[in-house]
Amino acid sequence: MFSWIGYRQIGVPYECPPRYAGRSKYTIAKMVKLALDGIVGFSDLPLQLVLNVGFFISIVSFLYGISAIVTKLAGVYTVPGWATVVVIISFMGGVQLFVLGVMGEYVARIYDEVRRRPLYLLGELHGFDEEKIAALERRRLAIR
Repeated sequence: MFSWIGYRQIGVPYECPPRYAGRSKYTIAKMVKLALDGIVGFSDLPLQLVLNVGFFISIVSFLYGISAIVTKLAGVYTVPGWATVVVIISFMGGVQLFVLGVMGEYVARIYDEVRRRPLYLLGELHGFDEEKIAALERRRLAIR
């Protein structure tokens, strides 16, 4: 959040002293959940990944369907019906994953708008008289 706001940042080296007593109650499962919440809550990357994987699966299954047709026409022995079932199931799964990714992208954009984050933040105002600055401040407080 601080990097999004744009404040200057600096790292502060810190050596953690040993625990006074006992062990941490924060398990690995809780740490993984926290990491996933951070990734999902502040990034559209998982949605884009689902979109791309769905598209990739659909393309691969389509190409496999073409190769199954070619092998059938070439007279190579294949298990009857197996290629059809695999192609249909994988293609439909890929299409569903792709559509789910598109819907997720729309929901993510709606969520970004609902958060009502400003387009920019001002550190200082120059060239405004006190009355205009006070009006801007009142408007800012009224929006919240």
